[in-house]
Amino acid sequence: MLVDLKPSEIQPWADALYKQRMEDLGKDDPSTFKCLPQGPRAMLGAGGWARIIQAPMVIAILYENLSHRQIFLDGRELPRDPHPSFMGYSVGRWENDTLVVESIGFKDTTWLDFGGHPHTEELRIVERYRRTAFGHIELTQTFEDPKVFGRPVSIDVEVDFVPDTEMLEYVCNENERDHARLVGCSTSAARIRSR
Repeated sequence: MLVDLKPSEIQPWADALYKQRMEDLGKDDPSTFKCLPQGPRAMLGAGGWARIIQAPMVIAILYENLSHRQIFLDGRELPRDPHPSFMGYSVGRWENDTLVVESIGFKDTTWLDFGGHPHTEELRIVERYRRTAFGHIELTQTFEDPKVFGRPVSIDVEVDFVPDTEMLEYVCNENERDHARLVGCSTSAARIRSR
């Protein structure tokens, strides 16, 4: 996904931070080891199963990790100066058979992927959901953040629609004992093995 970015497509500070997070084996990932909401990463499927609940003026997406999103369909505009939150602020509209969702207002403490690509509070995500056949949803996500990316970055995600499946909750912090022992650094681990 984002690992294929060319140097001209990502700001040097963001690329350096991503590489440092990879070097540290993600030991400071706020959603994995600190059990905070995943933010935009959940939209890529990292939140596990998701249940979509549609009402006439709002769609709610409930994630297995107990986070949720609201997508307002009542014609409202995105706020000019949103209060940043983990899951952002989303508005949607239908374009024929495609649901188009625009989201802004994400806390810059979340990561875009498990590799640790950063974003700023200027992140804007446009998602296009289209049901292609029974059991299948085509999802295209476009990430725009002029302080991080040199151009909009688009990702295609295959989504399986399973309407008769029950979700189980997943709570990251239950019985978590590892964070205090994580050292992170992949090069030091390589040096130890080579001795």
